[in-house]
Amino acid sequence: MQPQPIKKTVQVINQLESKSSFGLDPDSGEQVFIGSRLCKQQGVEEGDMVDVFVIPNDRNPSVAWYAIYVRRAGDAEPAEAATPVAQEPKGPSPIRAFLEDGPATTRQVADHLGIGTPDATRRLMTLHKNGTVARAEVRKRFDQEKASYVVWALDAHDFLPEDGDG
Repeated sequence: MQPQPIKKTVQVINQLESKSSFGLDPDSGEQVFIGSRLCKQQGVEEGDMVDVFVIPNDRNPSVAWYAIYVRRAGDAEPAEAATPVAQEPKGPSPIRAFLEDGPATTRQVADHLGIGTPDATRRLMTLHKNGTVARAEVRKRFDQEKASYVVWALDAHDFLPEDGDG
């Protein structure tokens, strides 16, 4: 018997070159795999909020859910989809203030703010989508598809070593 699909709203936090994507449920912190076919059909990009219908993922136990349907949240409710993007830049950002000391991983930002990694990821992705922070993916091996670490900075130049020779 097939499990009954569950509706979730997730933020796409990682998208591979194939367009296969991973979403994060900001409420539960659970990941959702979204296949490339669905992402291509709906024009889903990294950072987007999407509505998905999911079933338990029996293909990869490290990712709790498998999306069988996706639609961009902005297509259904444009005012709500724009809200997180519009809210983050107002006032001083504690994340941007922390990144003034240099690049940091998602875990370091979460620990500094006293929040969970899923919430930090959501906030960082919103700032990244707004163009107010830069994101770099670090892979330990050349053949990895998924990054070992995601590092954040105020500007892409912050990732580069200082030119001490003048």
